[in-house]
Amino acid sequence: MFTRLTDRRARLAAALNLTDEILLIGAGTPVPLPENTDQTYPFRAHAEFFYVAGVECPGAIATFDPQDGPRDGWKLFVPEVTEGEHVWEAREQVAGEPLAGLPAWITERRADRRPRRSPPRRAHRRGADREGARSLFPCAPSER
Repeated sequence: MFTRLTDRRARLAAALNLTDEILLIGAGTPVPLPENTDQTYPFRAHAEFFYVAGVECPGAIATFDPQDGPRDGWKLFVPEVTEGEHVWEAREQVAGEPLAGLPAWITERRADRRPRRSPPRRAHRRGADREGARSLFPCAPSER
């Protein structure tokens, strides 16, 4: 399973052809039942998340940094399972980085990137004359 998951991630990284971008894929959160109770439908992670992570973990985020390489650039951030979730929902802690560390990881990655500069925009206004003044009418009032 691990080699299959690694191959999937490598194929996805090659297909996306990212350079300076960071990819974040969320697992989603449980959907509550419509009866105003604390119960939820059985959790199923988003298909994209499950494809790259291989786990069903509510609130988790899979990340990819292309600067770390197609195989080593993947990281999984998971929420900490509370005692109540462990007792009442039988949740087990999923292997991965703590979700609380995601903002620091993103900040660190942003600092490594060079700022992008967008190309200069040409000033073009519809209906502008040579001097750049805009006419309210398509033709002069005397020509009407």
